[in-house]
Amino acid sequence: MALVQVRAKPGIGAAMMAAVIFYGSLYPFRFYGVPDLGDALGALLARWAHFGGSIEVFANILLYAPLGYYLGCAIEGLGPWVRTALVTAAGFAFSFSIELAQHWDLTRDSDMGDVWANTAGTFLGAWAAIALAHSYDHRFLGPIARKPFVALLLSAFLFNRVYPWTPDARVSGLRHTLAGAGEAAVFWLVACVLVDALVGKQRRPAPLVLMAAALSGRALASHAAPSAELSLGALTAAILWTFVPLDPKRRAQAVAVLFAAAIVFQSLSPFRFGHGSSHFGWVPFGIIMMETREVAIPSFLQKAFTWGALVWLPVRAGRPLGRAALAASALVIAIDLFQRELPRKQPEITDLVVLALMAANMVLMDEARPGEA
Repeated sequence: MALVQVRAKPGIGAAMMAAVIFYGSLYPFRFYGVPDLGDALGALLARWAHFGGSIEVFANILLYAPLGYYLGCAIEGLGPWVRTALVTAAGFAFSFSIELAQHWDLTRDSDMGDVWANTAGTFLGAWAAIALAHSYDHRFLGPIARKPFVALLLSAFLFNRVYPWTPDARVSGLRHTLAGAGEAAVFWLVACVLVDALVGKQRRPAPLVLMAAALSGRALASHAAPSAELSLGALTAAILWTFVPLDPKRRAQAVAVLFAAAIVFQSLSPFRFGHGSSHFGWVPFGIIMMETREVAIPSFLQKAFTWGALVWLPVRAGRPLGRAALAASALVIAIDLFQRELPRKQPEITDLVVLALMAANMVLMDEARPGEA
């Protein structure tokens, strides 16, 4: 009989994700009444088939998938189906207990539909842990490296860019279109570097295929053509990727510099300093959790991709993770300080927390070695 073992790094990752879920599900921790377990169970089970909208279901799946992934990676010595079933059952139990606690939360509603969606997310995460356990040869793409953190960043980028949760609120005009296209081109180039890390330079056209697929997905999801900024940015990135010959490390260095500049431009635009009086928010995810799901989901995905890529790109270029994380943190702090002097900007601790979480995920997923990320 095989000996069941628990790996330390994925176990720490699972505990970290459980803490994030606990915080996000029960914040601001305002409870009422004397706990009555019987009433809470009855109320929860009475809503056994109550689901929120599609956005809420997607958010719950997205929230629990990383937990399922880390649990699936942590357990060794069991067959894939047994491990998946065990992890899924653990996700169900954890989600059920959270929903039960929400019965006494003044700001929350408890539904079994959330439990089912959370359990589905845990299952998908566990399945991903098994599927990404080894590198493999794809029929069309060829060898694909085992780099789950790269896959995580790429997924965050695609979900944020393809699905039109929020409308494009840019002011019309050629200057704004060109500025938006420039930002989009840099983000597309980051996605190209991510794809290159997965499939290797021998599959150079693969990022271009990704762009075409993403733009088509955007059109299908929104039933409209992609914006001028998104399309022009993709075209610019495709031209640069195809006709500027650089080795992977130098390409990562160049894109890292462009990406940092794009983040500064995006965060501080329109550069009207002296017109703001924003205070710094010390509550992690405070603003996101006050928004609707339609706004909160793309906002979180944008932050995960932005700060994760800002740390990952220098490591891909050969810099140590510690230095990359410190430099990225310094940039975030500088941006927050300047945003206090800008109108309609609200700096808060969330960006630093997300950056730290993404850097920790790089370590826990064993993708923190310089030049090999």
